[in-house]
Amino acid sequence: MKKLPAQPVSGLMDGLEVLRELTISASPVSCKHISEKLGFELTRVNRILKTLDYMGLACRGPSRRYLPGPGIHVLAIQSMIGSGLLKRALPVLEELRKYKLTIALGVLWRDSVSYLYHNDLSRFNAYDAIGRLAVHPAGASSIGIALLSELEDSEIRQIYEGQEIAQPIGSLESLFKEIYKSRENGFSSIMNAKGNLSLAVKLGNPAYAGIALSGIASDEDITKYIKILNESVDKIGAVK
Repeated sequence: MKKLPAQPVSGLMDGLEVLRELTISASPVSCKHISEKLGFELTRVNRILKTLDYMGLACRGPSRRYLPGPGIHVLAIQSMIGSGLLKRALPVLEELRKYKLTIALGVLWRDSVSYLYHNDLSRFNAYDAIGRLAVHPAGASSIGIALLSELEDSEIRQIYEGQEIAQPIGSLESLFKEIYKSRENGFSSIMNAKGNLSLAVKLGNPAYAGIALSGIASDEDITKYIKILNESVDKIGAVK
């Protein structure tokens, strides 16, 4: 995280933390669950959730558990339209299906990557590939490593303070090794659990997203696919 401002609005920060927990949960969550997960006082979480419910950003179901409200979907749609990222990237990503690899477009927030597009071994059409996966640990993602490499070391340490690092990285020391490699090479590469390589490059300057190809069987193909990824970045950037 960036340096804390001199007079942060703590209520806003806590509210966004609670909202984030709602959006990443696969099912409705209780006030108690969020309180325990974030380490917030139960009464405070209850007040935040009721406020979010009033604003339409959260919704309480019959089970008294909360889920994202309609306002979240409106904000998501407005932000996607406003940024134009997916509209510009989608035709380029679809071109990559001919390589029969897994294709991904993702963004980083703190220690997680959210995939706007994830096409496992290019088996899905564009409709099914959009929003197919939820959040993924940044340390276990080539896109995550590439985007973390944009941050200062102190900011990365703050993000991961007291956190476990997901496999295959497993430790903060190993994570920094991958980040330093990414800074030096201009791309990131990690080996997944199946023994296949995943490569990612950053999109934008400063970077706001990353694209990746995974399922690459040999290190000998790295140069080839990095060239393809960089060409894809140029194509996305050229779309008006």
